[in-house]
Amino acid sequence: MSEIIHQLISKENVTVTISDKALHQSVTLATMLADTGCEDAITIPVPSVSTETLQKIVHWCEKHRDDAVPEKEKEKEWPNGVRPPPPLFDLPKWDDDFLTVDETEMYYLLMGANYLEVTWLYRYLCKKLFLLFIKNKPNEEIKMRFEPPTTN
Repeated sequence: MSEIIHQLISKENVTVTISDKALHQSVTLATMLADTGCEDAITIPVPSVSTETLQKIVHWCEKHRDDAVPEKEKEKEWPNGVRPPPPLFDLPKWDDDFLTVDETEMYYLLMGANYLEVTWLYRYLCKKLFLLFIKNKPNEEIKMRFEPPTTN
């Protein structure tokens, strides 16, 4: 049996292919596929993600295609109404290298990973941002980077 290859259509109407196993790294795409009830290849529009960003996200998903598949987090009652933080983790070398990009590309990857619910890519991006821009930085430097400008 041959592998199923799906097509994603980017914001610019460009087709990006993704294997069925890799597609399941995205909770959003896996849910869309399940909702169709189709067991064959399908085409899914991804109008909020640019071609360049979508290709990079697909590359990451293909690399992690054999990793555990994330599940959609169910709404639940948290103790004291506070959601516990995710478990601590190290940023694997391959992912650290892969995510060594400029700030603009990192922003679009973060937005795309969030939109498509690519859980571990999103977490790795957040960790990379923390390591680059927050860890061991003085408060003033963090404020200068992240605080919105004030208008007088």
